[in-house]
Amino acid sequence: MIVVDATKRAIEELARLPQVRVIELDGAMTDPFAGERAEKSPAATTDSVDWGNGFWNLDRIGTYQAHNQGIRGGGAIVGIIDTGVNVDHQELNDSYWCKGYSSSYGCWHDAVNSDDKNDPGGTPYDDHGHGTGVLAVAVGNTVGIAPDAVWIACKSSAPTSGGGSAPINRATLIECMEWMLAPDGVPAWAPDVVNMSNGIDAHRVELENAAKNLAWADIVLVAAAGNSGASCQTVAFPAAYPGVLGVGSLSIYDTIAPSSSRGPSTLNNSIIKPDVVAPGTYIYTAGRWSGTYTWWNGTSFAAPHVTGLVALIRGKSPYSSPDWMIDYLIPELSERKAAINCAGSYASINNDYGWGVINIPSTTALFP
Repeated sequence: MIVVDATKRAIEELARLPQVRVIELDGAMTDPFAGERAEKSPAATTDSVDWGNGFWNLDRIGTYQAHNQGIRGGGAIVGIIDTGVNVDHQELNDSYWCKGYSSSYGCWHDAVNSDDKNDPGGTPYDDHGHGTGVLAVAVGNTVGIAPDAVWIACKSSAPTSGGGSAPINRATLIECMEWMLAPDGVPAWAPDVVNMSNGIDAHRVELENAAKNLAWADIVLVAAAGNSGASCQTVAFPAAYPGVLGVGSLSIYDTIAPSSSRGPSTLNNSIIKPDVVAPGTYIYTAGRWSGTYTWWNGTSFAAPHVTGLVALIRGKSPYSSPDWMIDYLIPELSERKAAINCAGSYASINNDYGWGVINIPSTTALFP
């Protein structure tokens, strides 16, 4: 895919070229992740809140059991496509893959401010906070699923001038997906798993092709389902594509979160979505600023639980293929009955919970 700023006349000339198949207008898309926000008054440290036996989300899916067995994601590389990352946050600084090097080459790309996929774009930063919070759930050293994994990142969106939401553009999403295939042109540096806690509300061929390319490169793509509520066929793309692990949100009350998008995929009623669910409400994670923590809600914060699980699997079993991981992950989920009927959702495998709630100990036990 090539992105250009051009006049109407130039676009008409491009359209006449036999090599050009299609030209589409880019721009901010309808955001299926609207409504996610960090709660006010973030705590300064993880020690400032009494969490009893630990964070509810980590405890619910068996994270501590895996950690006690030494399964912590060491050896895995996690990629994130989001608003960026505060590399100086104590949850994430030590696990940055380029920590200690003079360059961010192969570890960071700013698709918002650079047209060159081989431009590392300086030091990772986050002018919104969403990406920092999402990544900490996956690999944070105290609030994360896979604290021994390392990370790379691509910035796909930035907040509006008023400092509010971060509009989503297809061009930057796809640029980041393409960058993850070969960070700064080196396929050997590609991550094991990519987290996309973002997406768009409609199918686009170029987005589907980008998702397929990641799968063909043996990179697992985990994507949030979106927060469009309980209506049927509201799952965002790329989460709605087959072969992508689409993730819905489990509430702290152990039921599907009301805001979590439902399936089936608009591509085909037979495609059950989301694939799985994970904790997505009252998620305590890294704040935008170094030294701060905050709470988030939404499928954006459910998805990195699954990303972290994939990192744990890859760290334990480095040669496990994406297909193998998904095949073995699916049977070990706890099945749930759906609350609404979206194309047969009353079945135990349905379009509310997908195949169920992830379970880290039982899934990682299947991998040598």
